[in-house]
Amino acid sequence: MHKWFLFFFFVILSSCSDKVAGRGGVDETSNGIHAYVTDENGNGVASAMVILRPVNYLAQNSMALQNLDLGIYNGTTDEYGHFHIDTLVPGEYILEVRAPELGTLTKLVVEKATLQDVLADTISLQKYASLTGKVDLAPDMPYARVAILGMDRVVHTDKEGNFSIDGVPSGDIITVVLAATEDKILGELALNINPSEELSIGGFISSPSSLDEWKYSADIAINTQDLTKDLQNYSFPIHFRGGDFPVGSSLTGADLRLYDAKEQAVEFAVTHWSPSTREGTIWVRLDKIKASDAINLKLYWGRPGTLSLSTPENVFDTAQWAAVVPLQNSFVDAEGDLRTPVYATGSVPGLVIGTDGFPPEFSASGTWFDGLEQGVGIHGFPLDFGRENYTVQIWLRPELEGGIWLSRDNKAGGNWNHSERAFYLGGDFSINANRGLQPTQITHGSPYNTYARAKDSVALHEWVHLALRCTTWNEDTLQAQWYINGQAVKTNNDLVLSEPDKMRDTLYIATEMFERSFLGDIYQLQIAKKALDPARIAFDALIQRPNNPLISVKF
Repeated sequence: MHKWFLFFFFVILSSCSDKVAGRGGVDETSNGIHAYVTDENGNGVASAMVILRPVNYLAQNSMALQNLDLGIYNGTTDEYGHFHIDTLVPGEYILEVRAPELGTLTKLVVEKATLQDVLADTISLQKYASLTGKVDLAPDMPYARVAILGMDRVVHTDKEGNFSIDGVPSGDIITVVLAATEDKILGELALNINPSEELSIGGFISSPSSLDEWKYSADIAINTQDLTKDLQNYSFPIHFRGGDFPVGSSLTGADLRLYDAKEQAVEFAVTHWSPSTREGTIWVRLDKIKASDAINLKLYWGRPGTLSLSTPENVFDTAQWAAVVPLQNSFVDAEGDLRTPVYATGSVPGLVIGTDGFPPEFSASGTWFDGLEQGVGIHGFPLDFGRENYTVQIWLRPELEGGIWLSRDNKAGGNWNHSERAFYLGGDFSINANRGLQPTQITHGSPYNTYARAKDSVALHEWVHLALRCTTWNEDTLQAQWYINGQAVKTNNDLVLSEPDKMRDTLYIATEMFERSFLGDIYQLQIAKKALDPARIAFDALIQRPNNPLISVKF
């Protein structure tokens, strides 16, 4: 398990007043800020810095240029201590006023573009605090950046993770840790900076400042009472679909948080998020799921800001491929060998191609080929694994279609020696085609082996849709047989066949699955020619229950 970034804060504060500015008088001619800045004795403070930022603004390495359309303002008070900011667009802002050894923070809310003052009051500056601490850096991180949301303050840690921020004004702040070279929030801690004696704060920086700041939430119940054993370090997807999904939430899914019943942050990664189409998928990893216990989670989203705490390296065991979006942590084949997928991104989101747990050297971006000419390829290159038998892993979103041609022979003379041994994976292929990402492992050999995860609930009369490519098959020459743990079982052996695709010699086949399935059971579906060598076209389908516990989502 990846360890959360752990902070030890020592906040040194000097005693002074804890008054912060609030709403004051109203001026019907503008929609801005008018304020009078004073020191602790009530005297006006000239030339004090006035800095306005959006509430979730993340500082860069230099002060941002003024742009009121974006809620960014840099200015100073006049010789008497007054300042004025013209019309503000609706939103939430942090107003920082700074003077030598004095400062304060005020949160402002502009609800709509009305002609009124957001703030017209006296702002009393207070003495600063100093903030020091240490970030528990990951082994591959040379340093991290520490910033305060809504302020133009950012510092770098040293190689041990130590940092210091001087001149922290009083008020409510959220201190965040960012990656060294990208604006990816790795964690955060909410602090209330008020006058106090020396204060030591320690905790995981994964807490939100206030759960009320998120506009939307969903209750997620993970009902695992049908499990036969406990699950350790388990990753699974949660899908959001249907009319209850709030369309008004952020189209980018910015700033999501997932918590357990004790309001402890849960590790997750976002693989799909589109409130405009009322759907989303996040992967969650739990340390342990007990067979007899239910788990309740709470998802919060809809707060403006950078997508935070979406950390695939914490959720998936294949974090060494950090430049791409992982879709699953691992897959174990029939012999118990761990197969680690390699990700392909860009051309077809959701596609994964890998070989025996090792990536092809040109695996930067993925492209499906239909198998007619190029075979399986990335960037137009066929995958030549250099040996007779090999393993290819494929992941495909249910709504996508694609093909794969597994040539039995190595390349000869620059061309693939094609045989009839090919598979076509369409949108209907999978045990659970309407519920998100589906892993499929195809092991080339004789007979063919296809391994598919089971449905995330008990399967009742599920239909398995397969598609094969062969010029000689027809309805009269095919038969099917199901096996459980190697034992033949009586099921509906009738096959539903489509009209062959003459261009691609593709025959679609559907057959009924089982009424129930349990963890660890191996299901085999064998499709073979009657009275001929079944090894040429036989398949095995290994279905492991459960891929997911039973999950319900309530908005």
